[in-house]
Amino acid sequence: MKSKKKSSIIFITSIFFLTFVLLFLQMNVPITSTRDPELRGLRTSATYTSVVEIDATDPTKNWSIALATGVCTGSGTSGDPYIIEDHLFQITTGAALVIENSRAYFRLENCTYTNPALAPTVVMINTSNGIAIDNLFGAVYQAFLIDNCSQISLTHNNFTACGFTITISNSKDFTINLNYIAYSVYDSLTLDNCEDFLIEDNDIIFNTILGIFLDDCEDITIVDNLIDHSNYGMVCVVSDHVSITNNEIYESTTDGIYLIGDEFFTVSGNTIINSTNTGLMNQDSHNNTIESNTFINGGMEVNSDSRDNELINNEVSLSLYGIYVIGDSQFNLLEGNELHHNSLEGIYIANSHNNSITDNNIYTNGDDGLQIFQGSNNIVTSNTLFNNSDDGMLIDLSSDNNEISDNTVNFNRGRGMYIYSADLLDVRGNNVFDNGEHGVEIYNSVSLLLESNNFNSNNLSGIYARGSSNNNVFLKNNVNNNLEHGIHLDSSDSNLVTQNTINNNGLDGIYLDSSNNNFITSNTANGNTNGVFLDTSNNNFVIGNNLLNNDVCYNETGSSGNVFEDNICSSAELPAVPLDPFILGIIIGLVIGLGALAAVLILNFMRGRKK
Repeated sequence: MKSKKKSSIIFITSIFFLTFVLLFLQMNVPITSTRDPELRGLRTSATYTSVVEIDATDPTKNWSIALATGVCTGSGTSGDPYIIEDHLFQITTGAALVIENSRAYFRLENCTYTNPALAPTVVMINTSNGIAIDNLFGAVYQAFLIDNCSQISLTHNNFTACGFTITISNSKDFTINLNYIAYSVYDSLTLDNCEDFLIEDNDIIFNTILGIFLDDCEDITIVDNLIDHSNYGMVCVVSDHVSITNNEIYESTTDGIYLIGDEFFTVSGNTIINSTNTGLMNQDSHNNTIESNTFINGGMEVNSDSRDNELINNEVSLSLYGIYVIGDSQFNLLEGNELHHNSLEGIYIANSHNNSITDNNIYTNGDDGLQIFQGSNNIVTSNTLFNNSDDGMLIDLSSDNNEISDNTVNFNRGRGMYIYSADLLDVRGNNVFDNGEHGVEIYNSVSLLLESNNFNSNNLSGIYARGSSNNNVFLKNNVNNNLEHGIHLDSSDSNLVTQNTINNNGLDGIYLDSSNNNFITSNTANGNTNGVFLDTSNNNFVIGNNLLNNDVCYNETGSSGNVFEDNICSSAELPAVPLDPFILGIIIGLVIGLGALAAVLILNFMRGRKK
């Protein structure tokens, strides 16, 4: 077991309150199991009202003494274990059964334990080779307290209305399976500094605090359990190499699964429904794989510098957020997830960087499909975002140096994409169509590259840049059949608009409003009201564009100092010559890097080309 910094969750309560609760439950809760109707009835062979102690190193209370006094049968071998069977332990003070320093094989079978004392009922210390099966614990403070033990199985026991049900520390090689644990006042199953455990096919229901709690554990397998109505379904603290698979977790009043300070977890195939906070919280945890889970009414959160986690092929619905990544969480992969019908965003990334969001289906969420807030160097690629109540995608406030590529963004009620005060984005290869507002709206953002995107059939403009969105490059985009303008620059300067196809839009192909020093060159803008229209915009260069079958080829009003050269307004004229790719690369670099200074260089180049 590797040494780790210990962390724990401390619950402070009144000891008198617990005593009252346990006494009340002893009187009022029947000791029955609804888990397995075949659990056999008790056959009482002896009743003990004081502690039974077995210490293999003490000749006054070892297994031979227990055998001689009728506490057990057998010889302690694997084929003939000591068996403590069919006893009733009615203890009022202290522990009921203590087994210490034993290596003999033994079984605790079909016994009943009642113990209102604030003490553990069955204690095992420095012991191995034991099985506890078919026992019943009713309204005891603590059913099992186990320390420094190995090769123990707790199987098919019934724990009803206990305080702390099973607490195990410093132990390894356990199987805990087929148990029924109900109405625990505190934690149902707690492991501290344990390894090599199988926790399988248990029913853990109606517990006040924790279903399963791991602290500083490793190599734990938790599979096929039912955890219903707990504060937390599972909490895992500074643990590693844990597999949480195919469990069902319902009605957690806080989190379904809470990972804090953990690494190398596999959480897969679980169904987690109706978690008040989150279905899964991954806090300050790294290198975990969260895969193929179903979350309903409680999504996933990754926070507090969580890194290198993979959230793959999960489905999240009816939650506040689908996936929420915050707190400088980096290098996480969100891939192949189905995120739908959540109240706010399908994916929300805040103050987190270098994450990859790829191949997700994000639809019918109550706000944006995807929002990045103050997150940089993220890659958003090959996602489908449709039918979200606001924007398909929002890149928000200082979210710089992100790559947005090859996404399909359609039928969102707001904009397909909204870029708000975010710089140095690479937006390319996206298919953005049939959105309720603009295909993409850009506000106060600089040095963007929008290349080879399709912005078609949107209810406002295909591309709308406003509010000092300067020094951007719009290159080789298809911007067609939008209800307003194809490309609309509003109060935005020193942009390069080149080699775009801008056809059959409801108003103008390219419309500049109060925008200066922009370069509009080598575009095809056909079948619009105006091919190019400059309104109160000065010192722009409109050069070498194909502007066919528009109501007006190009036009300006309230403007001065604009240059119109080599534009083709009818099919009888020769087509405009596109820019040489090498020269175009230089121009793009100048626009993004130098802004308005590039205007002089571009103008001189174009005029030299004409001569």
